[in-house]
Amino acid sequence: MGLDLQDIAAMPCKLSLTHSFILVLVAVFSLNTSAYETDQYTVSPQPLADIGEDLSTFIHMRLKEGVDEINHLRADLPRTVEALRAEAARAEDFASAVQRLTQAEELERQLSTQAGQLKYLFQKYSLAITWNDQRDGVFGIGLSYAQYPNDLKNGKVVSYTPDKLNTIYSYSGFHRIISPSYFVFASTVNVYGTSMGVDKIGHLFNQGYEYSEAYEKHLNAGLAPSKALRHAIDLGVEAEDGLFGMLVDGVYSNADLAANFAGFMFYQNLFHDMNFRGATHRRIIEVDRQGNLALSRSPENGPRVLMKRFISEHLDESINPNILERLQREPVRRAIRARCASWLKAYGSPSKQQLIATIDRTKLWFGYDYGRRSEESILPQEECF
Repeated sequence: MGLDLQDIAAMPCKLSLTHSFILVLVAVFSLNTSAYETDQYTVSPQPLADIGEDLSTFIHMRLKEGVDEINHLRADLPRTVEALRAEAARAEDFASAVQRLTQAEELERQLSTQAGQLKYLFQKYSLAITWNDQRDGVFGIGLSYAQYPNDLKNGKVVSYTPDKLNTIYSYSGFHRIISPSYFVFASTVNVYGTSMGVDKIGHLFNQGYEYSEAYEKHLNAGLAPSKALRHAIDLGVEAEDGLFGMLVDGVYSNADLAANFAGFMFYQNLFHDMNFRGATHRRIIEVDRQGNLALSRSPENGPRVLMKRFISEHLDESINPNILERLQREPVRRAIRARCASWLKAYGSPSKQQLIATIDRTKLWFGYDYGRRSEESILPQEECF
């Protein structure tokens, strides 16, 4: 039986000193990718290459490396620990020997638990994901999940970043004096046919892991699974209400929360069969009786398709609209209306009824409440028809 949570409920070279200083501040501020904004209403003038298979292959490769390393370390660490204990007993530099022994013992304890193994796997790609988000959002440098000469794949661009003065937020935050969306902005990418900000990849893998940690923490504290999950989701809701949303730039991103939740499901799916999207999805990592790990050979867990079930229209900020503070709504509404023709064309010219049905599907993540809000949101079916 699958575990069903519904059952348990190239930087510009010539920069002024001022610009350089701002970029340094932004780089420091943006270590958490929750702070980025993105704009799917301002569509690329040319079709974007689909990077879904590249992203999935990158994650699959890093998971494979992590699984192999965990198996090797679990077999080797007991001998290493014993050798370090003997070394510490006779070492002249006792403090250094004890430090190495302590580190080995801590790693051995970590890899003896599923939570510790998950953390080890997370660390195999988390910095790379964060670096991709930062180089895109802060410095405007392309992605590196695969080799993209001149940021092209099969002759198509792999991402699109509108000019900073040509986004739906460009003229909406002047009352804040300095709004992050003026200079920290995530490009749009095409992932398995879904248009989404590069920042959503960071949310999925980084904030998704934070959700997973919080969920396990509250489970271990004795909470029911449904309540433990609610605590995890509240982390994202509080971030969107606070420092990484409304408080900083007046935007509460439902798509960010959807990415967080999709990431949580990814981490649950690593070691558990999971039921969502109308199917049972085989666990990504198998564990044998001796505790050895191996990547699943299930076709849906193959390198090119592993991440496909976690990507959906929920991650598109034009389909899953944001909540905006009052002073920003009219400027953003006017900007969206000015883009309706190009946006509708890029999205296949849907009817008003089709848009309503599509956006209604984002209210829940395939049946799960992920913290989405709808009050005072700007809906394309109302602005474009």
